[in-house]
Amino acid sequence: MAMTVAGEALEEYSPNPLPKSRFIFSNHFILQQNNRSSIAFSFSLALDKSRRRLRQKVRAPAGAEAALKNYYNEPMEAMAEMSQKLKMEALVTVRNTMFHWLQSFINPWQKSTIVLQLISSDIDPSKGTMQPKRSSKATLEWSKRFKTEDKLIIYKVEFMVEPNFGVPGAITVINMCQNEFYLESITVEGVIHFPCDSWVQPPQNCHAEKRTFFTEKAYLPCQTPSGIKEIREMELNQLRGDGKGFRKLDLGNPDKGMEYARPILVDENTESPANVSTPMYVPRDEAFEDSKRKDISAGKLKGVLKNFIPTLVRKASIHGDSIKDFSEINRLYKKSINTAVKENSQNESWKNFPLTYNLSKMSESITESHRFDAPKGISVSGELSCLRDDEFGRLTLRGMNPFSIERPKAFPPVSKLNTSIYGPPESAVEEEHIIAHLNGMSAQQALEEHKLFILDYNDIYLPFLSRINSVGDRKAHATRTIFYLTPLGTLKPIAIELSSAPSLELNSPSKQVLTPPVDATTYWLWQLAKAHVCSSDAGAHQRIHHWLRIHACMEPFIIAAHRQLSVMHPVYKILKPHMLYTLAINAEAREVLISANGIVESYFGPQKYCLGITESAYRDWWRFDMEASPLILSEAQVHGLRLVIEDYPYANDGLLICLVQFDTELQAWCNEFINVGDLVSMLTIFIWVVTAQHAASNYGQYHYGGYVPIRPPHMRRLVPMQGDVEYEHFLADPRGYYLSSLPSLLQVTHFMSVLDILSTHAVDKEYMGARKDLSTWSGDVVIIEAFYGFSMEMKKIEKEIEKRNSDPNNRNRFGAGIAPYELLLPS
Repeated sequence: MAMTVAGEALEEYSPNPLPKSRFIFSNHFILQQNNRSSIAFSFSLALDKSRRRLRQKVRAPAGAEAALKNYYNEPMEAMAEMSQKLKMEALVTVRNTMFHWLQSFINPWQKSTIVLQLISSDIDPSKGTMQPKRSSKATLEWSKRFKTEDKLIIYKVEFMVEPNFGVPGAITVINMCQNEFYLESITVEGVIHFPCDSWVQPPQNCHAEKRTFFTEKAYLPCQTPSGIKEIREMELNQLRGDGKGFRKLDLGNPDKGMEYARPILVDENTESPANVSTPMYVPRDEAFEDSKRKDISAGKLKGVLKNFIPTLVRKASIHGDSIKDFSEINRLYKKSINTAVKENSQNESWKNFPLTYNLSKMSESITESHRFDAPKGISVSGELSCLRDDEFGRLTLRGMNPFSIERPKAFPPVSKLNTSIYGPPESAVEEEHIIAHLNGMSAQQALEEHKLFILDYNDIYLPFLSRINSVGDRKAHATRTIFYLTPLGTLKPIAIELSSAPSLELNSPSKQVLTPPVDATTYWLWQLAKAHVCSSDAGAHQRIHHWLRIHACMEPFIIAAHRQLSVMHPVYKILKPHMLYTLAINAEAREVLISANGIVESYFGPQKYCLGITESAYRDWWRFDMEASPLILSEAQVHGLRLVIEDYPYANDGLLICLVQFDTELQAWCNEFINVGDLVSMLTIFIWVVTAQHAASNYGQYHYGGYVPIRPPHMRRLVPMQGDVEYEHFLADPRGYYLSSLPSLLQVTHFMSVLDILSTHAVDKEYMGARKDLSTWSGDVVIIEAFYGFSMEMKKIEKEIEKRNSDPNNRNRFGAGIAPYELLLPS
């Protein structure tokens, strides 16, 4: 196509095309026979057009012969021409913000400019150094708009370059205005594209240095054109800073009182500054965009509206803060949580209190739009709305937290805690507890044949139980749950071990083991035990699997990527969409979610000890090389992987998605975080964690955790043991005891609102295999082809997941009341 354009241009001179080496301004790039050569070819056409404009001889000669004569036979005129500079035009696209409106209407007399300069990919031999060729400086004035498109403003600037300038490889930008502005892109002569996507700071700002932007062409360090090699290194040094800054991560606020004091997360070898409250730092380009902020604000408003009337009702109620009936929860949802659940009539005693009664009737008339959507990921039936055993096993494999299930290494399970403090390491679960549920196998045989699985929260919670249970109305057990893998491929809970805090007399925790019920008493004890397990699981999900493993532990990788990988690096271009907003989300989480008395402490069991549990999990358990979660329950085989649990939706779908890459800046990136490990595996794991694993952890929170009787965020009463005073209260009213163990209705509605907000997809979210802007790779035909191939693979994966969801043999995905598993759908 380019040769056709060249031929058409030559027709102005001669009916016979001129030799390519004569027409092309510089055929140095053509000889490279790569993607860069096609860009250079197009750019050389633009330069030739500029030169012909300068000569003003396109139409001056009469006939093709005169054109050829002028082109070949006037060397003196050509030499004079070569001493002149060529004019190159560029379109600069910026985001239309309030700043531009103010500049135009409030200070029209003030001349605000942006200074730009092109940098060639070639070095300047006249300098005698590795310095590149540079254009003259061009200025952009805000008052002189070229055109406006939607939310963008386009300006035209002109550069003067030497005839042998070569192909631009970079451009510098200096903001001489008083405000920052968002630079979208710069395109030179319609051929060379600079994707910028960055806020450019003004001179008054401490970060207001000369900004450098590169073309969309990706280069490994060794492949970088000589003219911009040093500039690439300088740009990275500028991003890294001088290393003299200091920021403290204080999640507490001791100024409000010692109950708000929390550990300060700071390097032990770093001198801590005075304890002053400073906002969480987020680099400007990593901060939330307006659309994202609007999403967050809309979610908060929706949560407020859904909480308003239930809050009034409960505050005016004479019944205290305990839930009295499942219907109180069911009425929070549109058309009830399940049509089979009956709506109990209003308590007659409320009519003696007009205000309370009227507020209650007002709550009943809440419009559908202000009620919560019924969670789609859970199956509830019957008036009691408790967690069924089959649903318990199913949610362990595909629910909010499908990461914790594992194969026990021994039976009975063994603790790793200090025996002098926490007593004998052996679990209280014995073979006699489970033998009746093993389909004729012994416990050892079931273990060897991979039929036993465990959710083990004993070692994580036991060291904190005394402190947790001494705070307010929060009560917790350290739990172990044993599951049996049935012939149908489903998990069945067959034993739950509950440990209480070690007493001073016994110097070891008291333990009880509960098994599937045989009568009304054991039914309610079993329901209470499952609720405590789900509460522990919900807390572990939020503090460890979601915050720690995905957000906190991936943050150093992202910081290192920004500091050690050039924006030109192909791996950086791959990682960029996966790193979007993570630093901003983490900063907001530290302000609102995991801070002292924040959302996590307010709604999850351990309260102010949440951070301590997270810290111990990181210290004693977390390992980056074990983050490939779907592989944990798989067995290596010669030609691939076989899941031990074949119908394991999270792991099955996760195994369909992977990625790799490597080189010198990637080495530096890895070295900054951790100086060991295979680089390919590190990159694969990082992308897995921030994409698929985050999707499985985050976007199902409401639909799998939005019905509190099934998955309470904390419990307020322990499971009673025979001989306890509480046991008598339990026997007198087991259903009431169960409901009073759950969070209050106010806590329920607040918690549901939080999950609803956290589970919402952002409007500007990019999905695997579908990028909104492919200009990042527009200079690399091979990569674009590879991306479209990858996109097709994602579509195939989506079809495969849909096929699995409709297969009757997959009982953890398909069946009456069972929603399809869609958290890992690429779209």
